[in-house]
Amino acid sequence: MERTIAPLLLLCWPMTAAFATDMVIHAGRLIDGTGRQPRSEVSIIVHDEKITQVQAGFVRPAGAEVIDLSKSTVLPGLIDTHKHMGSAQRRAGRGGAVAIERGPRTNLDAVLSATVPARQILEEGFTSVRSVGAADGIDLALKHAVDSGVIAGPRMWVSLEPLSPVGGHGDPTNALDPNLPFDPLRLAHSVVTGPVQVMEAVRDHHKRGADLIKIMPSGGVLSTGDNPHLQLMSNEEIKAAIDTAHALGMKVAAHAQGKEAIDNSLRLGIDSIEHGTFADEQSFALFKEHGAWLVPTIAVALETLDRANLGHVGRGGREGQGSRPVQGQDARCSIQSGCEDCVRHRRRPGAGPAGVRSAAQGRHGAHGHCGGRDPVGCRAHRGAGADWDDSGRSVRRYYRDLRRPPSGYRRA
Repeated sequence: MERTIAPLLLLCWPMTAAFATDMVIHAGRLIDGTGRQPRSEVSIIVHDEKITQVQAGFVRPAGAEVIDLSKSTVLPGLIDTHKHMGSAQRRAGRGGAVAIERGPRTNLDAVLSATVPARQILEEGFTSVRSVGAADGIDLALKHAVDSGVIAGPRMWVSLEPLSPVGGHGDPTNALDPNLPFDPLRLAHSVVTGPVQVMEAVRDHHKRGADLIKIMPSGGVLSTGDNPHLQLMSNEEIKAAIDTAHALGMKVAAHAQGKEAIDNSLRLGIDSIEHGTFADEQSFALFKEHGAWLVPTIAVALETLDRANLGHVGRGGREGQGSRPVQGQDARCSIQSGCEDCVRHRRRPGAGPAGVRSAAQGRHGAHGHCGGRDPVGCRAHRGAGADWDDSGRSVRRYYRDLRRPPSGYRRA
């Protein structure tokens, strides 16, 4: 008999009137995420959204709602550790080319559109998402809507706008006519110059509700005019972001592809490196020395490489844009190098070089979040469908660590 797979409903959408106070889930097969062998025909007892026990056999406590998954495999909800909630939606064009929707769209359009992938992510089995960059607070609006039960979606930790240098990977005016007016407040939220502006922006993000800070110390691939090999933020700016965020009890993620930006960010105390494309053995030694996390985003690299090979990524970097040439084939070469590095050093999603704490994102290595312990005490949530990867335990440790206040931080 063919079995379906359902995530064990951990850590996601808030309790509503339809969510019974007491619940029992009849699981035909349970993968609990601790590394133990799967268990057959068990009952997962839930009280006030918390799993209180797992019993052998199918039991029916008095007054409890019964969720019948007796023909299914149940497992912990999955985690996407690198997501951009609220990014422009892609659509298929002529010949199957993929383009990003642009045009006369307001933030209201963007938020409404983002509710669709938010639900899709949940239905794929991802009950927690770390959103590392979205324009104009769209990710925060989604988080509030999910937390209040207005829409269905994963529980989110959001960074709001990434902090970028002028012309860097994250400057929203890249490739635009410089004579066009642009909202100065929006620029102030995302473009910074010098340590003082960085500190001010971090504090503003914290005031507005960000859970973490995202910075752009290196150039990127899918952006116009910057080079992924180069460090574009100064060490003083990087340190200002890290020190200010840590003082506020927040962790900092760095978009860093070039070795110089990776190594300097690690030396300055960054909490996670996103991508890490051109990291080498010296870089990996710094990861281990400082206890930082590597989020290799292998799925993004592979997908973008496929689009580049098909000619769907323009010379300016972004899909559908043919603005001033930047690196010629450098985007393709950078992605190819990153993919080859993933194969050489990581071999499977979530598996980094020896001793480096590595976490994955998306459908390639998405993971459950009961922390490698018995599921009793974890929060319960309804959901459906996803794949499981045995590297999940490293991502659960990563997720707990990046939600924990930095060392030395004291709550009042």
